Amino acid sequence: MGYIFPLLTCDEIVQVLKNSDKFPDVTVDVLQKPQNYVTVSVTEQYYENQINGVTVGTTAGASSSSAPNFHQTPAGILDIYIAFWEFLTSTSDIRRMPWHELLTNDNSTGSGVGGGNVTNFPTLYEDATRFLCVFRTIQHLANIAGIGDFSLNDIVKPEGKRLRRNLSALINFCRFREDESQNEHEQQRVVEELDLRIATTSEAMRSLKENVDQQEAELAQEKAAVERYLSEERTIKQEMERLNIFQIEAAMDDAKRDTSSTNERMENAAGEIRMLEDAITAMKKGVISDMDPAQLVSDVKKLREASQRKTERIKILQQSCDKLGEETAKAETGTARCNLFLDRVREHQQTVEKSHKQELESDSLQQELEENRQEYQTSEREEREARDKIVTLSAKIEEVAFQKQREREQVAAEMRVLEDRIQEAQQELDKENAQVRENVEVNEVEKALEKLHDERETSRLQWQTWHEKLDLAILQYEQELSLGIEDEVPAMIPVA
Repeated sequence: MGYIFPLLTCDEIVQVLKNSDKFPDVTVDVLQKPQNYVTVSVTEQYYENQINGVTVGTTAGASSSSAPNFHQTPAGILDIYIAFWEFLTSTSDIRRMPWHELLTNDNSTGSGVGGGNVTNFPTLYEDATRFLCVFRTIQHLANIAGIGDFSLNDIVKPEGKRLRRNLSALINFCRFREDESQNEHEQQRVVEELDLRIATTSEAMRSLKENVDQQEAELAQEKAAVERYLSEERTIKQEMERLNIFQIEAAMDDAKRDTSSTNERMENAAGEIRMLEDAITAMKKGVISDMDPAQLVSDVKKLREASQRKTERIKILQQSCDKLGEETAKAETGTARCNLFLDRVREHQQTVEKSHKQELESDSLQQELEENRQEYQTSEREEREARDKIVTLSAKIEEVAFQKQREREQVAAEMRVLEDRIQEAQQELDKENAQVRENVEVNEVEKALEKLHDERETSRLQWQTWHEKLDLAILQYEQELSLGIEDEVPAMIPVA
């Protein structure tokens, strides 16, 4: 047979039991010789605990005579199983009972159930009900933990090997429950981290939206500036068309050529004038005597006429130079304005490029904003889904808890009714036994014995009826346990 959980050593099991508050003095001897600790209890509360106003435990004489030294002996086997049940269900209302008296008299079935020995156990039916409830509860827990062959012998006549296997399965099952609880805490931590992340993302989205709004405002201002530059550009273009800058440049080139040619002519005229002056000077020095006076006079006249023509031509050329200078100044003014316009055009192009870059950045920011908005919407949707799941699980848990509480109350009411009926039957039987003891004569005693025998048969029938009702109540109690545990613990995967 394969086990679902690994088999622990005796030392590991003892260490786990010692870590609890209920078994500080447990030893390995409990696992090696469990039959010596069948009737041993862990604390004095076992004999002094009261449930619904009825003391659960042995009588005063039994507790004083059979109760061991609680501070020197380890826990009993049944107490260990009950402790595991209380740990898994987080409850402490399981009914303990003095079951060792039943074990002492388990071989007297006929006289123990009905007959002369009934008066020795006035709470027999109540104790039997409690013990069966405790046993069925522990058996159900063992089945869930993977122990399919758990029986009454594991409590009445325990064996060391089986006890070690049973406790190993229960300890590993408790660890599995703790791991599931840790997983639940981990999920809660993840949900809290998601909430914090969503809040951080929301804050980042708000700051990013503010930055985008600021960028849009700056972009609007830059667009207005670009519009102003465009209007200035249109004005300059209109002025350039009006001035016809290209014609001005052509006229400037022609004027420069005319100026250069005029300068050459002026230099030639100046040379001729110097030659005439030299000739006149030479004539004055004595050369005139060698020449004909009439020819000399005609030459002088010609020279004077030529000099006058040269002077007039120089004046005309000077006026042309002045005009060309004015046109050159105008051309230089136009050139300066053209250079200014070109500078403005370059600035405008730089502004346009800057605005284009800012538009690209704005588009990227807008795209990033859209992506963040989609991520935020996705996180919000995931958060809503997680919250819906949590609300659904909470509603299911509340519904299951309410249903379990209602079924538990129904089972408790049925058990109380059954106990009342058993108590009434016990009282009737006590009255009949008292009447039998009052008869002194032999014939009356024989008749009473016959009558008691008949009543004994009737009691047996009633006991069978009560036993069937008890089975029905225990079955309902098992169903309630299955709903209470299987809903909280995932199904175990059996190992072949």
